[in-house]
Order: sequence, then structure tokens, then C-alpha cells
Amino acid sequence: MSRIAHIVVLLALTAAACTTPAPVDPAADRSAVEAALTKWPVVLERYDWDGIASLIDSSTMWIEEGPAVPVVNVLDIFRTLDSAQVAIDYGELRDLQLGVQGDIAWGYWLLDGTFTTDTDVGRAWFRAYTGTTDPEQREWRFRWVESAVLRRTNGEWRFVFGHTSRLPEAVQGTE
Repeated sequence: MSRIAHIVVLLALTAAACTTPAPVDPAADRSAVEAALTKWPVVLERYDWDGIASLIDSSTMWIEEGPAVPVVNVLDIFRTLDSAQVAIDYGELRDLQLGVQGDIAWGYWLLDGTFTTDTDVGRAWFRAYTGTTDPEQREWRFRWVESAVLRRTNGEWRFVFGHTSRLPEAVQGTE
């Protein structure tokens, strides 16, 4: 190696040794993760496709009452609901528990949702989804237990993996 190369390597090593790592602020990290988690149901209920895109990437996987699939498969359900003019009203995330370790975070929570539609297509979709038989029913209420793993990429927290399980009605009524 030439003398100049040795000097460049020495300067690079010195600079790396003298560089102060970015300060870790656990409270700020927890707050940012909580903001991302609480934003998720809001962008879904608004069918805010740009907001949804800001929280996921092309490798995000999701489990929703079946095997893990790319989250875009789950979003197809929401596109169907949107086209069927289904109004979604999610409550607040309840019993939220979360953790952050460096650039990885995880959380789990309960979520209630009310789905309302006056369209035949929307009512037919929910009859198929729930097994209800009343053709005039226009509102459905559910409770889910959800969990997620997020990764900080370029300073933004994005979902890497998510899981949603609808709770049985017997459990839904308990507080």
C-alpha cells in the first residue's frame, strides 16, 4: 500500500474513532413508534393510500386470519371496502404495550372497529365475511388483537410485520 493510502486509512480510522454516535433518546423513540402505531388505523379508516404507503414498504408482511402475506394483499380488502362505500370507525388503540431496541420496535394492542355501509355490495361482503344472514344489516362491530414489528429506516418507523386476529364475540364484549 502506498504512503498516501496509509495516511487516508489512518485519517479515516481517526475520524471514526472521534465521531460521537448519535444520542439515544428512548422517550423520543417510544413516542415516535407510538405515533406510527396509532397512525395505522387512522390511515386505514380514511383509505389514505399515501398515509398507508408512508408506514410500509415493499417487503412488509401481514398475518390476517391466515398465513403471512405481503401487506398489499391485505390492503386489497380495504380497496374493496372503499369501493363498496364502507365507512370505518376505529377506536383508540387500547392496552398498548411497546418496546424499542435500537432501530427495531414492537407493539401489541386491542382495537375496536365499526363498519357501516348502505350499499348492497358492502352488505354482501360483510355477510360473507361474518356469516350473518340479515340482508338489511348495515353495521358490524369487531374487536381485534394486533401486533407489529417496526424498523427505523432513514429516521422513519415503518411496519416490517403485522398481525391481526379478530376476537370471538364472547371476548369482544369483555372490557
